[in-house]
Amino acid sequence: MLFAHEKTKIVDIYNLGNEGATSVMEIADIVIEKMHLSNVEKILVKTEDEKGGGWKGDVKIAELAVKKLLSLGWKNRYSSREAVEMAVEEAHHQGAF
Repeated sequence: MLFAHEKTKIVDIYNLGNEGATSVMEIADIVIEKMHLSNVEKILVKTEDEKGGGWKGDVKIAELAVKKLLSLGWKNRYSSREAVEMAVEEAHHQGAF
């Protein structure tokens, strides 16, 4: 957030993220791959929620609007998928699971 402050010198609110999203199924695949798991069965539960969430109040797609920050010249270092991969690798390395 120092980037935004240095560019504007004003107090403002910015969403910090990247463009695009990673689906729950993609995250599951990344976890399976990075943890070297086999014989994993992914189970999808269908809901009656027309918005497609997994439970009441769930959001099917969460993607922050980052155009305001991008307009200042900010660029994320990693894609959504790369960030998930790195987080899973680090958590696995630290013995979190």
